[in-house]
Formats: sequence, C-alpha cells, structure tokens
Amino acid sequence: MLHDASLHSPRLARNAILDHGRAVLEVEARALATLGELLDEQFARAVELIV
Repeated sequence: MLHDASLHSPRLARNAILDHGRAVLEVEARALATLGELLDEQFARAVELIV
C-alpha cells in the first residue's frame, strides 16, 4: 500500500512498491519452507512403511 508521501515522490513510490514486494516474497518463502518440511515428513513416513 502506498503512503501519502509516496504519491508525491516517484522514488518513495518505487521504494514502497519494492518494500511490498519484499514482504510478499518473505511470506511466500516461509510458506514454501513449511511445505518442504511437511513433504520431507511425508516422504520419511512413506519410506518407513516400505522398509
């Protein structure tokens, strides 16, 4: 979300957009890490069932 000051300054607007993009990427990275951990656990369980 752009702040009032960023509406008057292209540099501030760009920084606000970049900050928002970084925040979105951080959330997505955490979600992917959690998914990876869950998949590792499922794979380990599957191996235990086979072995």
